[in-house]
Amino acid sequence: NNPLMYAEIAGLSRNIQDYLFGSGKVEWEIIPNLKFSSQYAIRYTAEQNKNYTNAYTVLDYYNPSLVRKTIPRSSLTEIRSVTRETTLNNLLGYSNTFGQHEVKALVGYSEIQNKYNTINAYREDFYNNDVQSIGSGSDNNKNSGGVDSQWGLRSFFGRVNYALADKYLFEANARYDGSSRFTGDKVYSFFPSFSAGWRLSEEKFFEPFRTVVGELKVRGSYRDWE
Repeated sequence: NNPLMYAEIAGLSRNIQDYLFGSGKVEWEIIPNLKFSSQYAIRYTAEQNKNYTNAYTVLDYYNPSLVRKTIPRSSLTEIRSVTRETTLNNLLGYSNTFGQHEVKALVGYSEIQNKYNTINAYREDFYNNDVQSIGSGSDNNKNSGGVDSQWGLRSFFGRVNYALADKYLFEANARYDGSSRFTGDKVYSFFPSFSAGWRLSEEKFFEPFRTVVGELKVRGSYRDWE
């Protein structure tokens, strides 16, 4: 067999993908220490797959009356798919220091929407190998199909951080997340979490050990994932 010859006469396999991504963001300092930001992004993907198998006959080089290989039917499979996804993030953040007290707070909203569409078609017995349009095949051997799908995520969330003298730390988080992949009373769920820390290395009694240990903190946390 001649691998190059079979590669040239076997047919066509082509994949084309167009990918587009863009995002924009705005920020607004409403008052000192209070800032709002909004970001919107879009992702678009279009893909084309075309696989054409030629009809051909290979004769023996030394004895042309002997057929070495034959593919009696030409065939074409085409697949087109499109994905569109958008993301929106809105954040409102506050940060301030009052003497030894440091406070940070954040509330936000996030949303993702995804839509997908694909179609495919198959036909055999084309007029010749140069005519490779899906509509030029035989009506006797053909098939087609397609899929449409979409999903979405939506989240409301917040976080509060508090630090006293940069030694005693506290954080509280809360999320209310929803997914279109779930149904009934499972679409939305609430997810809280809490944590507290103590920087022992900032206490006076720790000074003799600072040459050996530069940073030491004790931290505990709790979260609910039901």
